[in-house]
Amino acid sequence: MRRAILIPLVLLCCFGCSELESVESEPKRADDRINPAELESFLTIIDSLPDRRLPSLPPVMPNASQWGRSRTLPVNELVKEEERSLAGRISIERFAGHFPQSRFLKRALRREKITIEQFVGLYLALGLSVSRTHVPADRDLDQIVARGKRAIIELKKDQRLFSSLPDDEGYFLKEQSGWLAVVDRATHLRQVHHANVDLVQRHRARLEGVLPAEFSQNPFLEFGTILDDRGIPFQEPPGQESDDHISWSRDQAFVGTDPAAADEGQ
Repeated sequence: MRRAILIPLVLLCCFGCSELESVESEPKRADDRINPAELESFLTIIDSLPDRRLPSLPPVMPNASQWGRSRTLPVNELVKEEERSLAGRISIERFAGHFPQSRFLKRALRREKITIEQFVGLYLALGLSVSRTHVPADRDLDQIVARGKRAIIELKKDQRLFSSLPDDEGYFLKEQSGWLAVVDRATHLRQVHHANVDLVQRHRARLEGVLPAEFSQNPFLEFGTILDDRGIPFQEPPGQESDDHISWSRDQAFVGTDPAAADEGQ
């Protein structure tokens, strides 16, 4: 009888040990499915913060390249520099370091039984999911990434000094450098789990009320020029905007009728 009692006790102790040794779940990534309870936990924590708002955080979506005309690096080196700055910028570790460790946040995390890394994982995954719902239906993310990678390969072939280029070429290449940000955005957005898109659609109003505004707009709106192949807007050199500056010489003008056109009219 005593031996029969000991066996359950041993099993209970072993079970208790396994509970103590259990490892916290990994933070959510964009391609992980988020369940409604996790969404509610995220919103509950935000409701516990001062003014029920997130602290100021770095943008998740990268901005277009800001290549000044005075940059003396070759174009291909400017591209590599930009790629290095984009690498790892959407990381849980980076954003966790920007969250102030206030007593409000610590108390809310303890109450919801999640770590700051798990909370940041939910922030990034939910933010990207909301942003994914704002991608226009005619924007194919796979196609955008493929086009962008081809454009970046071409930029990497250009070894000319950026500062030495004529203004029109510099303007064109600066526009093309926008593909770096576009590819980064599209790469992260296409990782979003399809179930998360449905989830955030049902809670769009609540999420957009607490998330930064960058998630509540078309993520490709500012890149329409390169995405739609509209070409380069014509820009006259400074000081030459008036028609009075147009040079014209009678010696260089063609006067008369085009013989080919005249023949067609006969």
